[in-house]
Amino acid sequence: MMRQLDRIAIDTHRAEHPAGWRDILQRAQALADDVAAFNIADMTCVWHLRQAELWLRLDQYDAARLAAEQGRAALGTLRKGDLLVDALVIEARAYAALQDWNALDRIAEIGISVVEEFRFHITGDYLRAGYLRKRITLYALGVQAAFMLRDIDKVVRRAELSKCRLVAQDPDAASPALRVELKALSARISDAERAGRDTGSLRAKRQTLWDQHSRETAAAPLPVLNCLRDAQDTLNLGEAVLYYYWIDRHTVLRLIFDGQHAAMSMTTLDHETRSALDAYTAELAKERPDRSADFDIDDLDMFTAVLWPGDVDGAAILEGAARLIISPHRVLHALPFAALRLGNRYVIERWSVRHAPNLGTLMQHWPSDRRKSVVAVGIGDYHLPDQALSPLKNAPSEAEGIATLYAQNGWQTAVLTGPTDEVRLSKTISMSDPCILHLACHSESVNADTPLESHLFLSHTRLDGLEIPFLGLSAQTIILSACSAGQRAISGRKMVELPGDDLQGLQAAFFAAGARQIVATLFSVKDYAAPLITKVLHQRLLQGDPADIALAQAIRAYLDEHFGPPHADRAYWAPFYLVALGPNQNPFTNSENSS
Repeated sequence: MMRQLDRIAIDTHRAEHPAGWRDILQRAQALADDVAAFNIADMTCVWHLRQAELWLRLDQYDAARLAAEQGRAALGTLRKGDLLVDALVIEARAYAALQDWNALDRIAEIGISVVEEFRFHITGDYLRAGYLRKRITLYALGVQAAFMLRDIDKVVRRAELSKCRLVAQDPDAASPALRVELKALSARISDAERAGRDTGSLRAKRQTLWDQHSRETAAAPLPVLNCLRDAQDTLNLGEAVLYYYWIDRHTVLRLIFDGQHAAMSMTTLDHETRSALDAYTAELAKERPDRSADFDIDDLDMFTAVLWPGDVDGAAILEGAARLIISPHRVLHALPFAALRLGNRYVIERWSVRHAPNLGTLMQHWPSDRRKSVVAVGIGDYHLPDQALSPLKNAPSEAEGIATLYAQNGWQTAVLTGPTDEVRLSKTISMSDPCILHLACHSESVNADTPLESHLFLSHTRLDGLEIPFLGLSAQTIILSACSAGQRAISGRKMVELPGDDLQGLQAAFFAAGARQIVATLFSVKDYAAPLITKVLHQRLLQGDPADIALAQAIRAYLDEHFGPPHADRAYWAPFYLVALGPNQNPFTNSENSS
């Protein structure tokens, strides 16, 4: 019987026309007597759900809802987690199609509570994202229902539950033996790379150990905001938040707020615009030689209607602000918001910009860092046996210039510009205990199936995301002047988009190591522009500016000097952006209200 029900599911997925679905529905209904004879709760539930899915495809939404309800009733007190959620998902889809927002609101609330009960028993952000694959519909439709009912607090709570929960880690909580084994495996991988040997099996073993490490070190996920007021209370004067949440692949919700006001809007993309957005972000993420000849970074402005609020209330909130906190979602993480042109000005010329993984991170207060120590790394030459990397002629001078700048202000400095591997870097970090780490080097971004294998290139080896938390690093501020080092996993594991929107890649690794703010790059960096921008960035940090203002001033200074082609092109300055946890502040002065 279960094989027959599985066959119905497969055929339903493969059928493409209503006639085929009606035939499959008749086959399912013909099993009624056999299902009743078995009288097994979960089998009966599955039988109802197979019919409910077919009714949905036939646009018979009341019939679909009724069949799903019967499936839930068949479970009785068993409360089989997956089957119960499957039934609730179908009910939610049916109520959404019927535009019965009150019923959808009720079903979504029930379903989300069931999912949350089990979700964090799964260790590892990436595995949790997979767990949400079928269940994300309850959160998304719950957000839609709350939007239609104009319940802004429910919008925030449901969106935040499913958006990058950033489970905290305590690396020291892992058993000493496990930490030693992980470090030893990383050393073997580096040795194998130097010798040009395959590292696949070693990396697979280390991934298994890392999963164990994640289980031992994972703390509770970030608390979820219960109301918008919680987020508003974290904002400084002159700050506004631009928050995004995808309901589905073609519908995006925007929430704009400052300390006193809020506005919501929803935009629906046609198929052509969504396809263009996917194509643009895919091309932008590629290394320069691989880009299509037709790619133009200025095509970013095609998506102004998607990215920027057109409603009067939302626009008024932004107009009254000087500093933007942007919380993207899914594919929008790949876009350089600061480079969007509004009229005759770029966003970065009007506002300072920082990115926040979610609203909960705004509540993560962190103490001022009284250390005055910086480590600057600039690697110009590369000798990896299996990869030909072009020299970065300006990277050593970039690191030396930054170290000189801090030394002139009385800071302890350490500079690495010659041959550098993980051992030398780790020793330097241990001796210097920096509060700022600046890295100018090559990098390779997120491999979506193993996103913590993203890596920075050192002279002879790779420093990947699995090794970074073991460097002994406690720097609160990280500057990654490296191509694509700020990219994060958006898709993977045969999913077009990761439903949980979890933070992955080098950002996640440095945050796990204790960082609180990271300046990194979304795509390829021009070797000419990077030293000019990062120099002013550090100057402004030393003067007491919070990082968002420091980065804005650095880019504005670059634009003032390079107001004509070719160096004024967005490709030169747009890659740099800031991701930060907690309120806007300079970690060395605790200055939250700088402007």
